[in-house]
Amino acid sequence: NFSHSLMAHELAHQWFGDMVTLRTWEDIWLNEGFATYLTGLTYEHNFPGTSYWEDWKSQTINHVISDPFGSVWVDDTTNVGRIFSSRLSYSKGALVLHMLRWTIGDSAFYAGVKNYLNDPAIAYGYARTSDLKQHLEQSSGMNLTEFINDWFYGQGYPIYQIEATQYNPGQFDVSIFQSPAHASVSFFEMPVPVRFLGPAIDTIVVFDHISNGQTFQIQLNSQVDSVAFDPEQWICARATS
Repeated sequence: NFSHSLMAHELAHQWFGDMVTLRTWEDIWLNEGFATYLTGLTYEHNFPGTSYWEDWKSQTINHVISDPFGSVWVDDTTNVGRIFSSRLSYSKGALVLHMLRWTIGDSAFYAGVKNYLNDPAIAYGYARTSDLKQHLEQSSGMNLTEFINDWFYGQGYPIYQIEATQYNPGQFDVSIFQSPAHASVSFFEMPVPVRFLGPAIDTIVVFDHISNGQTFQIQLNSQVDSVAFDPEQWICARATS
C-alpha cells in the first residue's frame, strides 16, 4: 500500500539497509530500528501542531513494555520470527535510538549518525552495532558501553517511582526508585526528566539517575501540586504512582 508510515520506513532503508547494511543478523536493528525511528521522526518534523509524534512515542513504548522478555540483540539467528520481531528489532530498536538521542543530545546524535553512514570502512558495505557505538562515542565524548549493555544486550525496561517531599518553602527532596522488569539488567542508568506542576510553575528537571533510591535536593520556589515522570516520552519505561 502507499501509507505514509510504509513509504517513510522503506525510504529510510535507502540509507539504513542499502547504503549501510548489517554484517550479521544479530544486528538487524541497524536496519529495522533505524527505519522505524526515522518514520517516527517524520511525525516530529513534518506534522507540527498534531499529536502524531506523541502518539507514535506512546504506541511504540507500550508495544515494547507489553512483554519484559527479549533483547534487541538477536540471540537466535536461525529463527526468522525472532530476527524480524516487530517488538524487539523494530520498536525497541527504534526506542534505543530515541534514548541514545536523549542521552547524548541532538547535536551529538545526528553528527554521530551522519559519520556512521559516511564512514569509508562501512559506507556501501557492512556494519555492526559496535560501529554505531564508536561514532556516537566520538561525537559525544561519552562512554556508551553500559548503555549498550543494558539496552541492546539486556532485556526488559525500568519501572520508576518518583517521590517528591517539600522540606522547606520552595525546597524539595526528590527520590527516584527503579525496578528493572527483567533480571538481566540490575539497573538502567539514565537521565530522568520529571515535570513539576503547580499554580505558578510548570517546569521539567532532569536528574542524573545512577542508583536506586537516589535522592536529589532542588529549589523551585513555588507550590507544587503534582509531579510527572518523563512527560515528553524519552525513556522506554513505565512509572508507578
